[in-house]
Amino acid sequence: MRLFLIAASCATALASSVYAQEPPPATTLEQRQAQATEMISAASAGEFFVHEDHGPAVTVRHGRSGLLCRFIYGAPGQEVIMVPSVSLGIAHGDDVACSSRNELGVITMYATRRSDVASSDEALAGAVGALRRAQPSARPVNVPPPGADEVPLPDGSRTATFMFTMDGREHFTRVSVYVRDGWVYKMRFSSPFQEANSLADASWTAALNDLPAPAGGTP
Repeated sequence: MRLFLIAASCATALASSVYAQEPPPATTLEQRQAQATEMISAASAGEFFVHEDHGPAVTVRHGRSGLLCRFIYGAPGQEVIMVPSVSLGIAHGDDVACSSRNELGVITMYATRRSDVASSDEALAGAVGALRRAQPSARPVNVPPPGADEVPLPDGSRTATFMFTMDGREHFTRVSVYVRDGWVYKMRFSSPFQEANSLADASWTAALNDLPAPAGGTP
C-alpha cells in the first residue's frame, strides 16, 4: 500500500499545480471489489485476472505473470486489456495490459510471455524501436534519477526517456522494461509534463515490487 500512496501523492501534487482536483473518495472493500469485477468483465478477462484487495487502490492481479494493476476508485479512463497477440504466436492470456489515462498523461503496464527475449537490454531495444516507429520525432532526454530514499528497483530494470512533438506541442514519454521467468514486464508513459516522470518512477517501482517472489527465490 505504501508504494501506491507514493504514486498517488505524486499524481495529486503534480495535478494540484496544474488542475484543481478533488481528493479520491473513501471506499469500502465491496465498492473496490465491484469496480474490479466490472473492469475484468469489460475486458472478458475473468479467466486470467482476479481481484486482490490492496485498499485504497482498486487492484487486480494477472495470475500467470503476477502483474498487479492498481487503479483509482471511480476514476474514468482506466481499463484492463487483453492484447490480441495470438497471430504473433503468443497464447491468449499471455499478453495483457492495464492502462490509466487522465490529464497528467497515459500510463500502461504490460506483461507478455516471451521466451525469445533473453534480457532486459534486449527487451528495451525492442521497446525503444516500437516507440520510435510510433513517434518518429522522439529524441532522447535526460531526467533526474530517483532520489536516494526511493524504494529500490530489482536488478535488471531498464528505462529510456524521450521528448516528442505532437500537435505542435512538446510531450514527454518513457519506456521501462524488466525480464523475469520468461515474462517481459513493460511500462509506457506519455505526458504533456516532463515533471510527471516522478509519477512514472513511483508507478514502475510499485509494479515491480508488487510481483510475487520469482521462481528461483530472491530477485
